[in-house]
Amino acid sequence: MIHPHPKIGPAASALVAFAALVAVTVLAPSPAQARPKLGVELRLGLAIPFSRYVRTTLVQLDREVNGTVQTLPYIADATNDGGLAASIGLTFRSVELSLNFFTFPWGQSHLRYQGDKAARVIADQNRLDDAEVRYTALNPNQTTGPIIPSDDLSVVTIDGGYRIYLTEGRIEAYVPVGGGLTLANERNRGENKIGIHVFGGVTTDLNIIRSLTLFFDARYHFLLTEDAVGVNQASQNAVTADENVLSALFSNLHFATFTVGMRYNID
Repeated sequence: MIHPHPKIGPAASALVAFAALVAVTVLAPSPAQARPKLGVELRLGLAIPFSRYVRTTLVQLDREVNGTVQTLPYIADATNDGGLAASIGLTFRSVELSLNFFTFPWGQSHLRYQGDKAARVIADQNRLDDAEVRYTALNPNQTTGPIIPSDDLSVVTIDGGYRIYLTEGRIEAYVPVGGGLTLANERNRGENKIGIHVFGGVTTDLNIIRSLTLFFDARYHFLLTEDAVGVNQASQNAVTADENVLSALFSNLHFATFTVGMRYNID
């Protein structure tokens, strides 16, 4: 008995055609040719911090102490949650230049030391004077909400880098490494903090056509700036917290980014 072939509807036919197109695009061998000379890149994704940029900062909070609400100074560490990463860049063969933006919303704060009386507020300098305050270590540390009066920590970097290619063809993989200058700003907390930024990672390119590339990029970043709360205040806080005063000279941040992007290639 001869069984008739099942009929394939228009939707199924379109799906099969699309799958075939993708397979041809990805699996078809790429002709040997020089990499495009110039490219313009855009990327967007997530930035995940692994360390605390603002440490041993001085804040004054209203908190309940022994059944009464008191205004007292605290030395605390501020943490950041994951945020956004965005970038625009130029490529020249294996060289890249980029302008990058990262935002990290403020997360929980860890109160490490508590003062015995309120610090004096110096309004015209937007700071606290705790010279006459004695601190007691909080063991364990107390956790509270964000203590920085702004939405997030914003970071801008201007970088140059080099791409070490591992594979070539329709699908390319490479290791980008590089670094540059960075500006970090807590917003509403004074001027930008200037420093350096280095990165390394791995990227996979999918060359759709000669002029268009899609890619996935994962990178590890490290930045180092002058101390976020100011060297003078940070040095005083470090002495109170029994830490190395040299650590008060700098703030650093370790973070990773995971982005997707597109590159317009120009011969």
